[in-house]
Amino acid sequence: MLTDNILIDFQLYADIQAGGRAVFVVKEDFAISAMLISRDRCMSVNVSEDTDNCNALYRNIKILCNRERLLFRSTNIRDMIRNHDYIHTLLSPNIRCLVGHMTEHFLSEALFEEIVQELERSGKLSVNIEELRNIHRLVRNIVQKSHIRIMIYESAFSNFVVTGELDFFNYKVKLSVQQQFRYMEYLLELSENCENLDYRLIYGQFVSDFEYIDNQCIFLTDTISYLRLKSSAKRNGMLVINRADMQQVFEQSFEEFWNYGDSVIISDKAE
Repeated sequence: MLTDNILIDFQLYADIQAGGRAVFVVKEDFAISAMLISRDRCMSVNVSEDTDNCNALYRNIKILCNRERLLFRSTNIRDMIRNHDYIHTLLSPNIRCLVGHMTEHFLSEALFEEIVQELERSGKLSVNIEELRNIHRLVRNIVQKSHIRIMIYESAFSNFVVTGELDFFNYKVKLSVQQQFRYMEYLLELSENCENLDYRLIYGQFVSDFEYIDNQCIFLTDTISYLRLKSSAKRNGMLVINRADMQQVFEQSFEEFWNYGDSVIISDKAE
């Protein structure tokens, strides 16, 4: 849903004069406009299949969906590194992570070097290697020494074991079985030895309807927050949360997930 609806602004009609108005438009197809009196009473509904009317309304709504009003701002890892947004997410206070698939944040020094050198040989790497090394050193220090709250879906582990796929700075990298083992070993070492890391394991799903969908990665801080989507649509692979109200939604959801209960959330490290 987040990937497909990046351009939607759900507060276009937040002013008093347009209270209760709902507008839905499909370009060159149809448009629906409704005025609501209350939650269960509708005063009027207008439906149009005229192409000119639909396209005019579509253009007007699209103009309102400017960069500042968008719920999410699409970006990529190269721009995040160049604009220092990636580093700001590491240095920001109150770091919270919801991990839906394995990323470069939990790599040992040796395994990082193996992956980055392989990418360099293949010619797939479009980011400066020395800059990546500096970022990796910073990531290791932050993970080992800062207070971070991390929730990891159990499916992130099982999918990683089955596919061997690692999201390495938004590059899809296939690891060997031995490399997977070393990755998991280092992650276990972090969880056992770093007292500042607070872990929770999500075993199952909060809502059964979404049992078979891909779980995404969300990185929340008090300055810059972003989503890293496991999606074939590269243009929407990374989304920066663009508005304060949407930031509050994710923060509230994280806290509710964090304290959800033992039926889904496992907080005991030994277990």
